[in-house]
Amino acid sequence: TQTGNTPTLTLSAATGSVASTAGTTSVGVTANISWTAVSNATSWCTVTPANGANNGTINVAYTANTTTTSRSATITVSGSGLTRTFVLTQTGNTPTLTLSAATGS
Repeated sequence: TQTGNTPTLTLSAATGSVASTAGTTSVGVTANISWTAVSNATSWCTVTPANGANNGTINVAYTANTTTTSRSATITVSGSGLTRTFVLTQTGNTPTLTLSAATGS
């Protein structure tokens, strides 16, 4: 009797940090199984594709962070009973204060 391959699922990184501006980043997937990817912060962080098979790349898109507080999203990739996560941290926007020239008499 021949046994099947042991399922494998790894990500190219476990964490990533990005600036407060909008953009995208990528995470490599190395697998010999079908997998799904989902973000826990879909209001500002989305992933494509939502599923794949074997090796691939997940594109993570994020909107601008207009607050001064950093925020994090967890991307969960799972398949065949295996789960891996990628945590994306986006810095807060730098606060600015602009003064105009005072006028008076």
